[in-house]
Amino acid sequence: MKEFLSLKGFTFQEIDVSYDPEALEELRKLAHRLVVPATVINNEVKVDFDQKNFRGKAKVKLNVYHTLFGGKP
Repeated sequence: MKEFLSLKGFTFQEIDVSYDPEALEELRKLAHRLVVPATVINNEVKVDFDQKNFRGKAKVKLNVYHTLFGGKP
């Protein structure tokens, strides 16, 4: 996923929730549950990575949440 985003010119913030409790809580609030890996596009949570979610989106706020304890993108 990260390779695809980089190749397509997207800038994104990669967040490891296993070391960032505030990010963990933010993801939990956005997703209404805890699920990783998760991609957040303009505050919309996408759990399953699908390239078509990025078509026509040149500038978006993009966060990629993961944890070292499983579910790394």
